[in-house]
Amino acid sequence: MPVPCHPTYWIDNSGTVKVLAGASGSIVHAANFDASTGTLLGGNWIVNAGSGNASLALGDGTTSISTIGTNTHVTLIGAGAQFSQLGNTANNSLEGTLTLDQHDLTIPNGATLTNTGQLENVNSSILTNAGTLNNQYGGTIAVNGWLDNYGGATLTNNGVLNNNVQLFNADSLTNNGTIHSQNWLYNTGTDLRAMMRILA
Repeated sequence: MPVPCHPTYWIDNSGTVKVLAGASGSIVHAANFDASTGTLLGGNWIVNAGSGNASLALGDGTTSISTIGTNTHVTLIGAGAQFSQLGNTANNSLEGTLTLDQHDLTIPNGATLTNTGQLENVNSSILTNAGTLNNQYGGTIAVNGWLDNYGGATLTNNGVLNNNVQLFNADSLTNNGTIHSQNWLYNTGTDLRAMMRILA
């Protein structure tokens, strides 16, 4: 059922908003979402579809969220978890935390995701970069599923990249930070410039 929202009242999420399987959440007046800048700032936002479907929409439900701000945590659980406003612009920024749990995500060709927060995929989730993924200083990418870098893709790491399952590079991977690889790292790309610390 939709999240109830009085048309003249604003909801300021300083705790957790959770949408469970079979539910559709729509918060028209969300104080945490600045539609003019596309920024989601503050709060814990969980869409847990389980083995079914669940969706969350903020504001008009169509304005893109291009920035997940500091102290902001978004978790998508299950293939049917929908927060469709995320990542619909050419340039996207992650300053908080984005966790993918049994949920696949693709950065399309021509799009850029710049991370200074934490990007994590778990439980066999596949993160595919076909565009540009910039992990900046202070940023962490935790690969507990799969990270595929191909399709004209560029992956630049100036922060920390923890590979605990599988990292596959078929294009360009440049590392000026730290890569901790405790599992498979496959490179068939034309460009791999990395100083890697291999942990057994």
